Amino acid sequence: MQIEKNIAATLRSEMERQGKTLMEFSTELGIPRSTLQGYLKGTSHPRADSMEELAYKLGISLADLVSGGTAANMRAAWMRSFWRPRLCTPAQCRW
Repeated sequence: MQIEKNIAATLRSEMERQGKTLMEFSTELGIPRSTLQGYLKGTSHPRADSMEELAYKLGISLADLVSGGTAANMRAAWMRSFWRPRLCTPAQCRW
């Protein structure tokens, strides 16, 4: 399915951009290494709620995660230059 391939492309390019190993990237995302391997191979994909969490942790929109395009990478790089995702969700943070 195309969504699996797009998610794989987005995750792979982000992992390469950060220069992280599979283990480092899976730890950063908070998912098991074997799960990340499945996503990268395109043999599995995250559930909808997990996709939202992955996009949040990567600092991109859900649409960018599933599109797999370079626009997602360009937008993510631009956002990171100004903004770093919080370590807590809005519900957990007390402002």
